[in-house]
Amino acid sequence: MTEMRINMSVLRKTREHYKGLNWEEELKKQKELRRGIDDRMIARIQQFRTDRLDKIMILITKSGNGGLIWLFVALYLYLVKKMHHQAMVLICVIAAVAFIANFIIKGLFTKDRPCDLDETVDLLIKRPLGSSLPSGHSASSFACVVVIFHINPWWGVAALVWASLIAFSRIYLYVHFPSDVLFGIISGTVIGLVVMPIAIHFIGW
Repeated sequence: MTEMRINMSVLRKTREHYKGLNWEEELKKQKELRRGIDDRMIARIQQFRTDRLDKIMILITKSGNGGLIWLFVALYLYLVKKMHHQAMVLICVIAAVAFIANFIIKGLFTKDRPCDLDETVDLLIKRPLGSSLPSGHSASSFACVVVIFHINPWWGVAALVWASLIAFSRIYLYVHFPSDVLFGIISGTVIGLVVMPIAIHFIGW
């Protein structure tokens, strides 16, 4: 009985606390907190920049432009390995994630890129178009990792390593915040897991 009274007292205090909150102000504080974590992480990564690493990261990030490296993987599967169905499934996933991440999801957000907010950092590549959220490179790469893992787990590990490097390069090159990349990884993986079985149903495996 005593325990029930204590619980009811706690519940009343909790309700009173939330009733007194200014939700607009609270959401603003939470946004600033996340932004603070983003800023600290990206600033820390910028400390490791070197001329040699700059060149490497530019090459890595360019391999993800338009899903280029994953299209080459699909071409390899189709022409060399004669895995025609798997190659077509991979292409379907690339097309789906490009449309969903770059047109639908980006269209819902208007988030500035780090290079827009701090122009003192040298931008080593052309500023990408659209919102910073999500990272399209990360989304497309991790969606493709899902398919490649399904084809061959060892190939999937190699694809995961390269996809992670592409994702990291977007932060390193100051065109995405870490949260943009994380959102891209999660959304890309989900898209891959949803679209792949649908494509397999219609195309085969």
